[in-house]
Amino acid sequence: MLRALSKVRKNHVSIVDHALEMKELRHAIISGTISKALYLGRTYRITKEEDKDFAQEVAKAGDDIVVFKGTIRSFDWKTFEGFTVGQFISEGNAGNENDELKMWFKNENLISCLNDELFVTLPDLIYVIDIDSNEPVTNPNYRNGMNIIVVVYPAPVD
Repeated sequence: MLRALSKVRKNHVSIVDHALEMKELRHAIISGTISKALYLGRTYRITKEEDKDFAQEVAKAGDDIVVFKGTIRSFDWKTFEGFTVGQFISEGNAGNENDELKMWFKNENLISCLNDELFVTLPDLIYVIDIDSNEPVTNPNYRNGMNIIVVVYPAPVD
């Protein structure tokens, strides 16, 4: 039903689902994520104000890993059954010369290949930053020629 509503509303839907009591919620969440989100948000704001290297500072603050730097060569997407589905191909630069990264997404970045070899996949969080604007890029807001940094937040062990 939610997917159908999303399709009808052209992905403009906000939903709160699965309300739980705190005793149940404690076993369903990853501890410390709200504090980490606040810390990353503060780091983001300060780095933007001080005109620092946003990708490096946020990655360092979140114990994330910068895994690729490049320029998007091709990008295509569509909305399919309420999902944003697509892919991009990026040519490497700044330490990734001669590398090619392919990323596939279905709302979230799901799978990446580096030089046609499986690279990073779920459950790790893969996010992309536009180097020129120092802003995160949400799917499907890529464009050909965009300079990007790909950062990975490894999935928690627990």
